[in-house]
Amino acid sequence: MDQSGGFMSSPSGGSPAGSRKPGMSKAQNVVAMTVGQILRCPGGEITVENRPVAIIVLIGQVKNIQSHPGRTNFHLDDKTGIMEITYFHDDETKQEPELTDEAIVKVVGHFKEFQGRKSLMAITFRICASYNELTCHMLEVMYTPLKLKQIQMKDLEKSGISHQAEGALPNSIIAPLMDRGSTAGGFTPNQQRVHAIIANSSDEMGIHKDDIVRQCQGIINKREIESILQMMTSEGHIFSTVDDDTFKSTDA
Repeated sequence: MDQSGGFMSSPSGGSPAGSRKPGMSKAQNVVAMTVGQILRCPGGEITVENRPVAIIVLIGQVKNIQSHPGRTNFHLDDKTGIMEITYFHDDETKQEPELTDEAIVKVVGHFKEFQGRKSLMAITFRICASYNELTCHMLEVMYTPLKLKQIQMKDLEKSGISHQAEGALPNSIIAPLMDRGSTAGGFTPNQQRVHAIIANSSDEMGIHKDDIVRQCQGIINKREIESILQMMTSEGHIFSTVDDDTFKSTDA
């Protein structure tokens, strides 16, 4: 979701149809989290490693579904805690998948707190294809602090500070995380090209993978483009919108 314009992301895996709320606001970052992390954050701001989180990704089990005109409420239980989820929709055009109790879903949304009650306002959600998505999500949750500490170290190096900052990871841990083939902005030239195409798209819903392939014809093959899209999604630079093959930059 960083992506970092958004430093982790989202959403990996699966192709089942999902839902998306029209008029989604521009993201600063998209971060995979657990309900427990959200509940432990003090005040009305969600942070990871002292960095504010704009958009949250959760995966968990659906409980206590309540359908209302223009709105669906349910609880999401990921075994670290339970979070209330609210999704607003147009009853005449809503296309979200049918929710059932005990279903495993991926939810992307904004944190809300009212009178001490914490909840998530869903931008989009979908049914997970398998429990593998939950496993990948938890790996992303664990990776996020490591990625942020890596970014902090890079910022210190750019400032000319050579000594290791307090609490920063040693080089032995940071080195495997870094892309040794990367250039400006942490991207290879081909990655820069794909990201620029996505970021420059004027369509509010984003750009489809096939359009990216056409614009890169004769320069980058389809298989490499798919690999780049997967990498950028997993690291939060981009996120999928109306389907799993349409993408928008988190920096847009």
